[in-house]
Amino acid sequence: MIDIVNGLRRIAEEGYRFAGDAADEIERLRASLKAAEKERDALRAEVIHIKEVEFPRKAQAVADGWRGRCER
Repeated sequence: MIDIVNGLRRIAEEGYRFAGDAADEIERLRASLKAAEKERDALRAEVIHIKEVEFPRKAQAVADGWRGRCER
């Protein structure tokens, strides 16, 4: 009977240890996800900036350069 109780106690301890490890892993994954979302948002903002600011500015510079050549 004592062996059964000790066995059940060991199983319970392993279950608690596993649950604790799982909770720690979940927290690590949440932190990784949050960092990935932050990086994704920064990249999206950069793409928007390039599309809406940088590309039009460079396209305008090229157009101005060609206009100058054509006017000569």
